[in-house]
Amino acid sequence: MINVFSFEVAILGHEFNLISLIIICLAIIFAIWQILFHYVYFLKLIQYKFKADETAVKPSVSVVICAKNEKENLREHLESILEQDYPDFEVVVVNDSSWDGTEEILSFFTDKFPHLKIVSIKEEIKRIEGKKFPLTLGIKAAKNEIMLLTDADCHPTSKHWISEMMAPYANTNIEMVLGYSPYQYRPGLLNLLIRAETSLSAMMYVSFALKGSPYMGVGRNLSYKKELFFRHKGFASHHHIPSGDDDLFVRDASTSTNTAIVISPQSRMLSLPKVSFTQWFRQKKRHLFVGRYYNPNIKKKLAAFSISHLFFWFFAIALFFFSPSIWIPLCIILCRWLLQAPIIYLAFKKLGHNMLAFLMPLLDLAYLFYSIFSGLVYFFSKKPKW
Repeated sequence: MINVFSFEVAILGHEFNLISLIIICLAIIFAIWQILFHYVYFLKLIQYKFKADETAVKPSVSVVICAKNEKENLREHLESILEQDYPDFEVVVVNDSSWDGTEEILSFFTDKFPHLKIVSIKEEIKRIEGKKFPLTLGIKAAKNEIMLLTDADCHPTSKHWISEMMAPYANTNIEMVLGYSPYQYRPGLLNLLIRAETSLSAMMYVSFALKGSPYMGVGRNLSYKKELFFRHKGFASHHHIPSGDDDLFVRDASTSTNTAIVISPQSRMLSLPKVSFTQWFRQKKRHLFVGRYYNPNIKKKLAAFSISHLFFWFFAIALFFFSPSIWIPLCIILCRWLLQAPIIYLAFKKLGHNMLAFLMPLLDLAYLFYSIFSGLVYFFSKKPKW
């Protein structure tokens, strides 16, 4: 019987016991797992190219925005949507029982822009919190077949946002378009973490969609056909959940052939980031709760990514205590970073975040703590309040 404490083998002038050899092997296995994931999935994002058909007829579109007490955001951002360079579109704003002066702001814009339509929910009625009810009313009120969704606290990066998001519909098989909505830059650690996590999430859902497995989108920049919405009975399958008007509808209605992605610089919708860790925690808690309802196959793949990352760092850190040389864990970490670096840099560049790529070693460690936090919230938190 082998005594693990007495068993030793000499490799390159260093004495390794059985425990250190096992930890080294496990660290390398999970490093390879991570590297393969990056090349199998994120490489799709890097290679993605889309050229719009300039001769295609531009379809009529209805932009739908739900607003509850969004007076200041509407004052600041709505005009940039109403002034889009597109031949035929309307903007439908659902005023969800606001009491902060939203109605007066919308009245001002209505006088100036005839293609603005207001749907008002005059008083609070007994319903599930969240956007699903007002969004359904907005879609029903829209006159066009194609919906383009965003939020009141967002503004497009160009006057061609609608054109870019509508381009994939030149393919008659497309019924849904997933866009990208990064957060605005603000100084500070929280903003850095928010933008990095948002970019990684985008890398995941865009890459999975390109691999034929779309599983989520963001309601700040999402488009689909009205017929698709009603064919799947809207949000009926998850009407009892306050959030998930984007993720869970994509889960129900998207396929490998009816979904396209648009990530061009002119197609992005910038959103206002949270300004406190408490606000961000509440937001992430809602998102993680919705993740419980993803398709099982998708949940396994997403969990495999996070778990392999977690275990890599667990065994890499353990090596600093069990390895006969500090250079062994450092070399494993460095090799993993060097092999992943081209993929991460090019993927971040594709999403317009060149600087984040250079901070990836630090963000990689930060993601370790985020994974632990996410796992604890996922398994032990109760249904979050809206």
